[in-house]
Amino acid sequence: TKEVMKQPVLTSDGQCYDKEAIQAWFQRGNMTSPVTNLPLSSTTLVPCASLQAAIQEYLRHRPEVQVRELDRRAYEVAAQQLQSDLHGKQVVSATADVAMEAMRAELRALAAKLMASREVPEQQQSVAAEVQQRLSILGVAHIEKEREVEHSNEVCCVAWHPSGSRLATGSADKKLRLINAVTGRVERQGDHGDLVWCVAWHPSSLRLATGCTDKKLRLIDAATGKVQREGHHGDLVWCVAWHPFSSRLATGCGDKRLRLIDAATGQVEREVEHGCEVC
Repeated sequence: TKEVMKQPVLTSDGQCYDKEAIQAWFQRGNMTSPVTNLPLSSTTLVPCASLQAAIQEYLRHRPEVQVRELDRRAYEVAAQQLQSDLHGKQVVSATADVAMEAMRAELRALAAKLMASREVPEQQQSVAAEVQQRLSILGVAHIEKEREVEHSNEVCCVAWHPSGSRLATGSADKKLRLINAVTGRVERQGDHGDLVWCVAWHPSSLRLATGCTDKKLRLIDAATGKVQREGHHGDLVWCVAWHPFSSRLATGCGDKRLRLIDAATGQVEREVEHGCEVC
């Protein structure tokens, strides 16, 4: 796989592989060694404890390697989720197209009735009302709210999940909420020290960043809603944005500074002075 092994194991011929990779090899119907291409006597895998310990020690001294690996896996998970969401939307879209075409056919028939009843005003009105009703079903006549989600105080910020399936909101009640966009159900919420002013999803969708009026930047685990790391700023954090391809962040602050931050370590890499608050 050309990646750091997570679970090194030995096959019956003494070769070492990552467990997940060699199992995938066997599941594809292969009964040979990927290295020698010779038949294997069995598919039994034996954990290689000594190599596992060596890998863990190596990663302990090279944390940046582990961060890159975690980011890679996060993007793989996000890609799989996006592919699944896209397939679901395509199915829904195809069904909607069929329903729309059927509705258009009905409207064409109603329009023909309207033309035929030109000399009968009462019938015209009746048919026109029916047309209006059909258009209303299509959503052309007016726009309706799909759903409302109550908060206990003002909603200060909103951010869509990269797949469009969830929402994150920050509120003056000092809470971050993760909401199912389909059902409107609050799936998870987490407390902050003050008003949550801004929120942004990491492109992998596995993490969020929030800016708060308690002068703190927080990194949130989307799966648990728990705070992974906090960073202090000189004033309230007005805005936050993720780099599209890494774990870096940019924040704008009331202390007139833009900060570039490594989310993996929490370290501020660079500060840029501005003449006023960075919003």
